[in-house]
Amino acid sequence: MVEAHLVACLGDLYPAVHRFLGSALLGLGADRRLLWLHGPGGDGKSTLAKILRAALGPWAAIIPAEAFAAGGARGAHGHELAAAMAGARLAIGLEVDPRMDWGRVKTLTGGDEQRTKRLHGRAFCYDRPPVLLLVSNDKPTPPDRASAERLIVAELRPPEDQDERLMEALKAGGPERDTIAAACLRWLIRGCADFRAHGLGPVPMAAFEPAGLARWWRDGVDAGRIVPGKGWASLHDLRRDLEAFVAGEAWELPCDREIALFLKSVIPFRRTKAGRLYQAVVTHGDA
Repeated sequence: MVEAHLVACLGDLYPAVHRFLGSALLGLGADRRLLWLHGPGGDGKSTLAKILRAALGPWAAIIPAEAFAAGGARGAHGHELAAAMAGARLAIGLEVDPRMDWGRVKTLTGGDEQRTKRLHGRAFCYDRPPVLLLVSNDKPTPPDRASAERLIVAELRPPEDQDERLMEALKAGGPERDTIAAACLRWLIRGCADFRAHGLGPVPMAAFEPAGLARWWRDGVDAGRIVPGKGWASLHDLRRDLEAFVAGEAWELPCDREIALFLKSVIPFRRTKAGRLYQAVVTHGDA
């Protein structure tokens, strides 16, 4: 039920979303990322959050949107709002504002030690922040490239035929709810296995789209100089093709880091002792 809906709504981004949510079972951050689901409303975002909560039980925490708001909760009150993240594997923020506290989000996705407290309790620290799923009606507005690189942005569109029985089962509880939760947990386990085997896979960069690099990639693929999905090429191989392309363009060659970030968004890669290899064959020149 969850899988069919997400496959229909997410298209090419479905594998990354599946692996990201599955990675929550590991208790580790998923490549320093967070998942931002947005849509116009009535599209199943809240329903998905409830199913995940049913599947993970105490390992999933619903966090008030105020805990992520820029200029929002501070001091003891802010700590109390975020305290549920301690010990959770997945933290879900509903109806968050795109104008959020990006500095706090960076510390959470970066795996930094967090300091918090519960009401009338002593402050304490925890060093394994949960995987973050933020739900909003709007797209995020990251203030800089570093923040944008942390995002997996996915839009959920309302299904043509809403399954009202699903919502009723989640509200009523009992055997039907348990069946839904068990099916979701099996789905998460498959996503976790895929994440451990392949990582997140290609994830389009949010908000900051390198137009020149995207144009080079399309040109190379269309012309047959770059063949994705076959063999493995180094960053050096791909950079040489880019250098030849840039020679006839009116923009400067990006740095290796920017090229690598772009390649991660369009093609699978693996790490080796010699560096990263990208799944493609480059036929330009003698590369």
